[in-house]
Amino acid sequence: GAPRLSKSKRKKRAGPDAPQAFVNFDDPHVALPHVGMTHQLCAELCSVIVYNDRVTSLDLSHNDLGDEGAEVLAKLMSQKKNVLALNVSHNGITDAGVVLLMRAARKHRTLQSLSIASNDVGDASILEVTRLVELSDCITELVLMDTKVTVRGTLALAQAMISNESLIYVSLPYTLGC
Repeated sequence: GAPRLSKSKRKKRAGPDAPQAFVNFDDPHVALPHVGMTHQLCAELCSVIVYNDRVTSLDLSHNDLGDEGAEVLAKLMSQKKNVLALNVSHNGITDAGVVLLMRAARKHRTLQSLSIASNDVGDASILEVTRLVELSDCITELVLMDTKVTVRGTLALAQAMISNESLIYVSLPYTLGC
């Protein structure tokens, strides 16, 4: 079955094939990697944490969010102005989803750490990431490994980094689109 959310800190399983995700909503870091999260469950999670000022970091890596999940997270970021870290690596997100996320992130400029590694993204979305890097004085970490970003996209990002004094860690694609 699909993972369920609970405020409990204890980990339980209803049965051997029933994964469950238990989230401590008092912790600033919500980590739900590898739970089979879809965009529907992501929407449920976002409806719970949107007004919770304590939650500032989301690790939703290795799930099945796709572009629909990216859209849900973009809406969350538009409403929740204190998202500091977002890891959506390994989620089947394409350029369209990353564009939505970056546009939302640029509006409130608090995002410090972003991982979009191992998604189906290339230069179209990296241009939006570049705009975020140019405008943000908060972003310190950017993870782009295992994407389809080409040398052109990497050069555009490098150019944006010249004027950004906050960015201290960038992880680029292994192959640079080669």
